[in-house]
Amino acid sequence: MRKGMLLGAPWWLWAAALAPRLGLWLLAAGDPARFVPIDGVGYLALAGNMLDHGVFSTGPEPFVPNTFRTPGYPLFLAPFVALFDAPVLPAALAQCLIGAATAVLLWRWLEPRWGRLAAAVGALAVALDLVTIFHTPMLLSETVFVFLVVAAFVRTWDQIERPGLKGAALCGLLWGVGALVRPLSFHLPVALVWVWRRDRKAAACFLLAAYLLPGAWMARNFRATGVSAFSGVGGVAMLSYMAAGIESLRLGGTVKERDLELQAVADAEHPGGYASDAERSQVYGRVGARVIGAHPFLLVRYCSWGLLKTLAGTGLEMLPQWAGRPEGIDAEYRVKASGRGTVALLRRYPWLIPLQLGYMAALAALYLLCAAGLLRFWRERRRAEAAFLGLILGYFLAFSSSQGYYRYRIPCVPLLAVGAAAAVAARRFDTIEKDGIQENRGS
Repeated sequence: MRKGMLLGAPWWLWAAALAPRLGLWLLAAGDPARFVPIDGVGYLALAGNMLDHGVFSTGPEPFVPNTFRTPGYPLFLAPFVALFDAPVLPAALAQCLIGAATAVLLWRWLEPRWGRLAAAVGALAVALDLVTIFHTPMLLSETVFVFLVVAAFVRTWDQIERPGLKGAALCGLLWGVGALVRPLSFHLPVALVWVWRRDRKAAACFLLAAYLLPGAWMARNFRATGVSAFSGVGGVAMLSYMAAGIESLRLGGTVKERDLELQAVADAEHPGGYASDAERSQVYGRVGARVIGAHPFLLVRYCSWGLLKTLAGTGLEMLPQWAGRPEGIDAEYRVKASGRGTVALLRRYPWLIPLQLGYMAALAALYLLCAAGLLRFWRERRRAEAAFLGLILGYFLAFSSSQGYYRYRIPCVPLLAVGAAAAVAARRFDTIEKDGIQENRGS
C-alpha cells in the first residue's frame, strides 16, 4: 500500500468525508430524536415488528401488511434494533461510516482509470456535498441507497468495457438490492439492459438478477393484499405531488391544499375505505393520472420548477435544526421557488451567508464540469459511457423533479461527480483500459 493510504484511499479523503458527518453526529448525539424524521419512525417500527413478530407492518396488532415501504432499509436497521436498547445513535454512526465509504469507493474506482486529480475531484464532490452530509446521519434510506448506487454503477460501467455473464448477474443483483432500499430505481434495470445489447444471455442474466428480489417482494404483496405492485409510493406521489402541483398552478393555493382536495375526491370515489396501502395507492394513482393527463403542459411547467428547486436547493436550514434550533419549513409547499425562505434564514443567521454562496458556486461548478465531462466522452469516442452516465443521471433527475426537493438530489451527486472527474481527467478516453494497460484503439 502506498504511503498515506488507508484502505485504498488517502487519509485526507477519509478525514474530509468523516469529519463533517461525525461532527453532525456529535452535535446532535445528546438528542437522538434529531436523527429520526417522520419516515424514520416508520422504518424503526418496521424493523422492530420484523424482529419481534416476523411481520412487515408499522402498526400494532392485527399487523396490517405494509405495502408502501420496501424491506431493504428496515432490514439494514434490524441488527441495530436487535443489538441495542437505543438503536438510533449506533445506526446513525454506521451511516456516517457508509457515507464516507461511498466517497472512498468512488476514489478507488476513479484513481486507476483517470488519475489522482480526477479521483480527488469526484471523491471530494461526494465527501463534501452539504445536502448529502446533512442527511447522512438521519434514519432515512438515502445513505445506504447511494452506496448501493455507486457500487452498482461502477460494476455496470466495467461491464461496458469487459462484459460477461457473472458480471451481468452481479450488476443486476446490486441494482435489485438498491430498489429494495428505495423503490425509486425499480424501473432502471430495464433502461440499462442495452449495456449487454451484443450478448443476449448476459442481458437476460442481468434482468433476471435485477428483478429476482423485487419480484419476490411483489409476490409477497400480492399474497398479502391481492395487488402485485412493488411499492405503494408511486400512486400516492402521483396524486400528492404531480397532480396537486398541477392543480396549484392552475387554481392557485398551496400544493398541500390541493393535495387534501384531491385526496378527498379519491376517498369519495372509494367510500368503503381501503383494505391496504396498495389499494389506496391504486385509487390515488388513478385520480392523479386523470389530472396529469388533462394538463400535460402544466406538468412540464411543474416539473421544470421542481428540477430547478432540486438542483439549486442548498438545505442550509437543516444546520440550525441539527444544532437544536429548528427553523420553520414550508409544510404547505409551493410550486415556485421565491427564495424568501432562504433570505429570511440568512438574515437570522448571517454567518451562513459565506456557506450559502460557496455552496451555490460549488454546485454550479459541479454541474458545468459534469456537462463538460459528458461532452468529452462523446468527443473522444466513449459514447456508450456518455449514454450510460447520462441515462442514469436523467432517470434520477426526472423522478426528483416531480417532488422538487433538494433531498432527492442526493442520488445524483455521485453521478455528477463522475462526470466532473471525467472533465479533468489527464488521460484520453479514446483508449481501451484493460488490465491497467492503455492500448490505443488505432494501434
